[in-house]
Amino acid sequence: MARQKLEVIFSPDARRQLLQLRAYDQRKIADAIRKHLVESDPAEETRSKFALQPAAELADYELRADTFRVFYRIEQTGDEPRVVIAIIGRKDRNKLLVEGEEFSL
Repeated sequence: MARQKLEVIFSPDARRQLLQLRAYDQRKIADAIRKHLVESDPAEETRSKFALQPAAELADYELRADTFRVFYRIEQTGDEPRVVIAIIGRKDRNKLLVEGEEFSL
């Protein structure tokens, strides 16, 4: 059985947040997205990706990529699912920093 095609879409905020990072960090995040969201089931929970409890307004899942956090949701459009990347931030101890500002979901 062939795996369904999966589309990954970055919100304007997530795209801006990604482009503000160093090229090295951008590759690290892109590699994690490809490995955990494109090449495997984005809804399957692992140590690196899990559903938010309770779900936040912006995202349903969190992906860990080293010190970075990628918050996303899965949308079903017709027959094909798509992953929408909502926010990209960096974890600093117990704080989530998005664009240099402390952020809470």
